[in-house]
Amino acid sequence: RGHILAEGTLSEVAKSLKLDNKTEIKGTGDPPRFQNYEINPRLVHIEDKNGNWTALLEQAQPHLLAKLVNDGVEITEWSIRQPNVVEMLCAATGQSIEDVGLEVASSAYVPLRTFGGEEE
Repeated sequence: RGHILAEGTLSEVAKSLKLDNKTEIKGTGDPPRFQNYEINPRLVHIEDKNGNWTALLEQAQPHLLAKLVNDGVEITEWSIRQPNVVEMLCAATGQSIEDVGLEVASSAYVPLRTFGGEEE
């Protein structure tokens, strides 16, 4: 077991770990072929269930929405997702999501939140 100490906001920590925002797209019909939009297929994860699909792109793609809509792709949801704490732990430790444990072994390891102010 080890300890990780990170300082800054979640976005600052993610940036220091070289983690990018991800694009999550949901739609109906056939999922688009993202390689046609100059996106590396290894950076796209697609789930297709009964004509409803979800694509997770490992990088933010803010200009892709207009291209997909112009090409007639049926988009039902679009979101830019920031890295979460588990992804940050994986990046910091080199472990997979399955290997990262979030259990607290002792109350001594519970994060301490301090509040500003002075005693009178």
